[in-house]
Amino acid sequence: MGYDVPAYDDIPMDEPPTWFDDDQPAAPAAARAPQPGKVTDEEIAQMDWPALQAAIGACTRCGRCESRQQAIPGRGDEQATWIALDTAPGQAEDSEGYQFAGDPGHLLDNMLKAVGQTTEKGAYLTSLVKCHAPHAPGAEELQACRPYLQRELELTQAKVIVAFGHMTGKGLLGGAARGRIMLHGSVPVVATYHPADLLKKPEEKAKAWQDLCLAKVAHAGRR
Repeated sequence: MGYDVPAYDDIPMDEPPTWFDDDQPAAPAAARAPQPGKVTDEEIAQMDWPALQAAIGACTRCGRCESRQQAIPGRGDEQATWIALDTAPGQAEDSEGYQFAGDPGHLLDNMLKAVGQTTEKGAYLTSLVKCHAPHAPGAEELQACRPYLQRELELTQAKVIVAFGHMTGKGLLGGAARGRIMLHGSVPVVATYHPADLLKKPEEKAKAWQDLCLAKVAHAGRR
């Protein structure tokens, strides 16, 4: 479900940024050692940050736990107003142990900086499912992980979600389109290109910049 928003031509924006610099993102500190065992939706809904990260680290709520090296909790500002959302950890994340690793993570950090957000202040990076697998997440896997994302949204009290990649928007909302502000519950959602795709098709960066400007409009409307 969406609602009317200004056309791109009506959205104030500066020139698209270069989104490249020499600063590499630092890997976050490791989460508290997890306790083994499954947790219920009700238990997740009551967790604070340390408990939530520990539960994600030990999660066995779906079969993806069998293919991962490690579960990947979110990272960034725990009072973030922007959520940067991926579908699932890739091989790089599974190896490095944090969300948006490698060159796509470097590009994402620069994209967020261009709209005044960083993982130190303003932005929190996470994914629909927290474990890597050789296949895209299915409906049962998305459902098993959804309470974790919901709790992240509640703890941050984020004002906008940016869904990076087509599969992310589809997994969150059932379908998503660029150029619109959609809703997940009461939280505005803007879909855009995944940083990994932008590295392959840099000519699409201008469109991604339009999407970030749209996310700024959605964020401002939630203040």
